Amino acid sequence: MASATASDLEPVLAGIESLLERGEAQTAESLLRRFVEACEPCAGQIDDSNGRLWPVLQEGVALWGRAWTILAPQDLEPLICMVKEGVLKNEYSVRDFMIRDFAEALGIKGMRTLEQIFREQYELDRRDPDLASYSQGRCLRHLADLADGLGDPDLYLEAQTLGSCEDAYALPIGRRLMDAGRHGEAILWLERAAGARNRFPGESETASTLWARALLALGRRDEAREVMWGQFSETLGQGVLEELAEWHAPEDRVDLMQRALDCAEQHRSALTGAGFLLEHGEAERAAALVVSDPERFPGDLYPSMIRLAEQLAPVRPAAAWHLWRNLTDHILGEGRARAYPHAAKYLKQMRIVATQADTQAAHQQWESELRSAHGLKRSFWKHVEP
Repeated sequence: MASATASDLEPVLAGIESLLERGEAQTAESLLRRFVEACEPCAGQIDDSNGRLWPVLQEGVALWGRAWTILAPQDLEPLICMVKEGVLKNEYSVRDFMIRDFAEALGIKGMRTLEQIFREQYELDRRDPDLASYSQGRCLRHLADLADGLGDPDLYLEAQTLGSCEDAYALPIGRRLMDAGRHGEAILWLERAAGARNRFPGESETASTLWARALLALGRRDEAREVMWGQFSETLGQGVLEELAEWHAPEDRVDLMQRALDCAEQHRSALTGAGFLLEHGEAERAAALVVSDPERFPGDLYPSMIRLAEQLAPVRPAAAWHLWRNLTDHILGEGRARAYPHAAKYLKQMRIVATQADTQAAHQQWESELRSAHGLKRSFWKHVEP
């Protein structure tokens, strides 16, 4: 129902948007008000688990804000009241972004007035014993939205601090301070975030990356490199390495690459390290990681293990044999009957690479042990030997 309803509503919004483009903002505003007010009660009765309908309804609110921007009211009081009521009585989350969408229409004066209104409401809410704790802090979320509309990082920080959320929101706080050009203050928050919550929903960059950028903006280039290196050594991220290379002189990049390869070899995840080595033409080192300690390559990580085995098989078949063995052992050990055809395929590939690597004796020993342990799993063996 959600998808069908969204499909029905999209042309309606397109038609109303065309009114805005033709300069008929007053008519469009009236229609959009009715659209939002009519859709909200219905939204509570529709399952939108796939997120198809809500973006359409929220687009209606965004267009509504655009209509008010075009109308540019001289008397802001009715608009302020409407936005206040809209976000406070947002039962179905349709108006989640109403402050953002109406920011231009409200202007600085209107948003500062709303700030004062929400501050006063927050004081009332937090003293109301009948309100749940989440509801007592609802105005803080609106203050944070106003802070973004005003470009005021101090208000954003205050809102998160009043809600005791400053630790969890250290990354977005730091990013907003950076956007305001306050790099020294940003560093304190981003360093804090990097150690606890390096990523944050909706933020495109990690705390470590932003921290390094802030250091770079202050001319602290060596410190920035070390921060980025710390992130790389944790993730072996190719994008991080490429950015780090940009911060090194061309003549230093060969040494940086060698350091990265050495880091991959010692990485806490042997699978991640081997993948990185292979991607950079170091098949011998990747294979050595596998052969030296096969148990560090978990058989439950199917996609990465399969990809690595397939890449190593043509050049280092002995390493591929260990990877396919781990995959097969895990599938049979867990009794994953639906994956038995895959396990049978891995076994057949193992027979081939064992011949290529001249390790048939080891393979035969393992296969004998496999039959002893799982010989009764006929649905598996019928795929091996139909």
